[in-house]
Amino acid sequence: MNFGPITHNTPKLEPFIQGFAFAMADQRTQDDSIILPPLGFPSLLLECSPDTKYAENSIRSNNCLLIGTHTHQIAIPGLHLNYLRIDFKPYGLYNLLLLEMRTFVNQVIDAKIVFGAEEMESLISDLVSLKTRTSKARRVEHFFLEIASNRQTTNHPIYDEVADKILSSNGLSRDVHTFGHPGSLRSLERYFKNHIGLTIKTFQGVIRHKYIIAKMAENPSFKWNDPALDGIFYDQSHFDRDFKKFEGIKPSKYKSSISIF
Repeated sequence: MNFGPITHNTPKLEPFIQGFAFAMADQRTQDDSIILPPLGFPSLLLECSPDTKYAENSIRSNNCLLIGTHTHQIAIPGLHLNYLRIDFKPYGLYNLLLLEMRTFVNQVIDAKIVFGAEEMESLISDLVSLKTRTSKARRVEHFFLEIASNRQTTNHPIYDEVADKILSSNGLSRDVHTFGHPGSLRSLERYFKNHIGLTIKTFQGVIRHKYIIAKMAENPSFKWNDPALDGIFYDQSHFDRDFKKFEGIKPSKYKSSISIF
């Protein structure tokens, strides 16, 4: 499976969207399904092939899936399919739709429920017909610009910045107050639960875990005391407990791989 990220270049979408990524399966294999890790942000997965088949782990057949912030261990078939993934900022869907993320933080849902059936079907039809990745990305930008223009959007720069800094630090910061947040910890926790759907601690853990599995994909011998982790773990057992919380297994049993996520 081939992957290719594309960054969006539309300032008006900055409060909502991080960027896009494409995945194209070149040939059919038996074990090419995609296992969702916890993402730390909502993501919209669109299938851009003419023949669409989603049917696994109670996900009913459809061609547009909205993936929650902490959804994981769900398999999505990836056999000979072309995907376009839109990554929102952790707080992006709240800012765009005033949608409280706690309502589907651990779910994968049909995106038509959120964005409208007719609108999503029109978008998918255009994505299937467009030939280049750039043109597909520009079509998605137009889709979300229309939403932003027709709805009452919001942003909370002081709070959003804390989430951005946790994301950019790969969840390795030991204290959110090192980011200079001027408000109370209680107000910050309330923001995280409503706008991101997770507590600060869980959000940091999810982002850190994504960083760890990415490092393990690059280097299978990656260990708890690697300098890249900045001494965040006390020992091997601490690392094992943290890893098992997200994967259900110890890191020694984990089979690392490069994934669309």
